[in-house]
Amino acid sequence: MAESARRLIVILDASIIVSAALKQNGLPEQALLKAMRKGNTVILSQDLEDEYREVLARPKFDRFVSFERRMEILSLILLAAERIEPVGISS
Repeated sequence: MAESARRLIVILDASIIVSAALKQNGLPEQALLKAMRKGNTVILSQDLEDEYREVLARPKFDRFVSFERRMEILSLILLAAERIEPVGISS
C-alpha cells in the first residue's frame, strides 16, 4: 500500500508533544505534523488535553523553550484533533 493511501488514527503521547516543542523542525515535530496530515485522525479526550496542558506548563521547560511555543504546538493539536470521550469497560 502506498504511503499516501494509509489512513492513521493517532493518539499522541505527551512526551512527543514536549519534544516537538523543544526541537523545532526536529524529528518529533515532523512526526507530529505527519500525524496531523489530511486523511489521518488525531483523537483527543479531555483527560489527554488536560495532561498536555499540565505537562507543557511545567516551569522546568521555561529555560529551553518559550511558553508561547509550547502553546502553539498545543493549539495545532487542538485544532486538528477529533474529540472523543472514552467509555469504561464493564465486566
